[in-house]
Amino acid sequence: MKNTVVGFINKPKNYINRIDKNTFVTNSGLLFYLLVWYLNPSNKLLVVFSLVLLIAIQLKLKDLSLSALLIFVITSIFLVGKSYIIQLYDLKAYPDLKIIYPFGLISQVTISISDVFFLLFAAALLIDCLKKKIIIRKLISVDILLLLFVIYGIFADVLSSKRFFFSLFLKKSIFEYALVYFYLRFWAKNINNFFSSFFSLIPVIVFFQSFVSIQQFLQSSPLGKNVEFNHGITTFGVVPDEINFVFRPIGTFDHANSLGIYLSSFLPFILLGVIINKSYLFAVSFLFGITTLLLSLSRSAWLAFFISLIGFLYYF
Repeated sequence: MKNTVVGFINKPKNYINRIDKNTFVTNSGLLFYLLVWYLNPSNKLLVVFSLVLLIAIQLKLKDLSLSALLIFVITSIFLVGKSYIIQLYDLKAYPDLKIIYPFGLISQVTISISDVFFLLFAAALLIDCLKKKIIIRKLISVDILLLLFVIYGIFADVLSSKRFFFSLFLKKSIFEYALVYFYLRFWAKNINNFFSSFFSLIPVIVFFQSFVSIQQFLQSSPLGKNVEFNHGITTFGVVPDEINFVFRPIGTFDHANSLGIYLSSFLPFILLGVIINKSYLFAVSFLFGITTLLLSLSRSAWLAFFISLIGFLYYF
């Protein structure tokens, strides 16, 4: 009986060990996204699914901080989570405005799924710090500028914000990505492991966003999935080239421009993958990504992609 149990436990572990690391990250990320889309789990179940994926990637990479960081990247496209409404001003002194703002001036903050795994990532870094596994490197100008930027934001909140902790919470994304940057500079045991795994995830993320967005465009509305941030049809702009009866897909983001900028950031890297790897997944993701970028009607994203593409071609 004991041997049977051990064999049952070792089967998935042996399967994981036989696959190349980057291939495993790509396949597990794609499977995760498709399961989340079709099973449509609640936020709590989505955390459970993400934990299972974390365990699987950890078994393969055997680096908790790196595995948690990859899960943070994978779940960062989901903006849903536990939301809280914060009243900034009650408007009692302006009764005429109560008709327009019955609850006063409010702001919504969300603890997203990725925030949960960022905390796990930060905890893993703290353990490494206690074990003194930090690589001491000389600070460069970019490090100093980023530190000054973060410190300036905190200092500005101390001087001007009446809700200091709320203001800090609104900067959580800045703090998160700043810590990721310094992790890659000083903590990462092998920075190439992260970038190779991250590069393997890029076509999966773009494919999934395009997969969702093209379905939204064909239906001319969000699809009502739990991972979609907006479930209603929103008119983002009233300009000559954006007529009201043309729906702009948003993927899992809050705005079509956010989707467009996200895609324009990744598409040059996918083009690099098409040239170097000649991978079918990279090619399909690039084709879908370009299509979704056009459907987003995001002029800023088009310009950003054009500039990045020119820089890419100049570099090579």
